[in-house]
Amino acid sequence: MQGSKMILCGHCGNRAIVHLRAEGTKNGEVPDYSGKYDGQTIIYWRILECASCGEPTLEQTRVEYYIESNTPFLAEVVPESYGQTTLLYPRDKPPLTNLPKTIEKRYIDTLGSKDVSPSAFAVLAGKTLEAVCNYPRVAQRDNSKQATLRKSVDKRGESL
Repeated sequence: MQGSKMILCGHCGNRAIVHLRAEGTKNGEVPDYSGKYDGQTIIYWRILECASCGEPTLEQTRVEYYIESNTPFLAEVVPESYGQTTLLYPRDKPPLTNLPKTIEKRYIDTLGSKDVSPSAFAVLAGKTLEAVCNYPRVAQRDNSKQATLRKSVDKRGESL
């Protein structure tokens, strides 16, 4: 990989450009283009820096090389496949499960705004809490606590 590419950052949750900061191979291996070995496998590691949050990401790619030849004198070593690129760090965060669709959508929107604008994050977090409080199962449990919570949130909103 040269330069930059766009990924979903595991730290900030933004779809952001990452810049290559370091690259190496497991055990310092390099492709053998002499044609002596067929089926050489090399594991590449790359450290990428997120342009949004500045945090590092470590990815691994497994590349298999083989000899492609019509005659022994014209042998050429080429990568067979670039395989699956795997993110080693940060590990995927387990998603929240069993959320109602309306709450899940608001929650995901809220997380996506946290590094973009603190004000937008606060507003969306409030809307997510409102969706939770208005969800039928929650609304049926205890209307007096819900009313108290709404008054408290309303008072804080007015003071801003």
